[in-house]
Amino acid sequence: MVEFKVGDDLVEECADAVQKLTSSLVAKQPHFRGANVTVDRNSGTVVNLMCWDSAQHFIRFRDANQDIIGPRIGHFGPTPRILEVSAQIEPNHE
Repeated sequence: MVEFKVGDDLVEECADAVQKLTSSLVAKQPHFRGANVTVDRNSGTVVNLMCWDSAQHFIRFRDANQDIIGPRIGHFGPTPRILEVSAQIEPNHE
């Protein structure tokens, strides 16, 4: 998960930049499984919740691509956190 606390004036710009980077660079990675870019306009926060095969795959990708990632979204002040899935709940439409 990468969180950006940018304020309400930059939420749309940040969300757009994160979405473009995730779609154009991250989505092509073999160990990437998907992402949700979410916005909380009340707090001025953007969150990119990404799923990878493992934390190590994400860290290797991030470290190898700092020269691309930094110029595109670094100025938004990303705060990364590694979260582990403890349970996955599937829909039950009975």
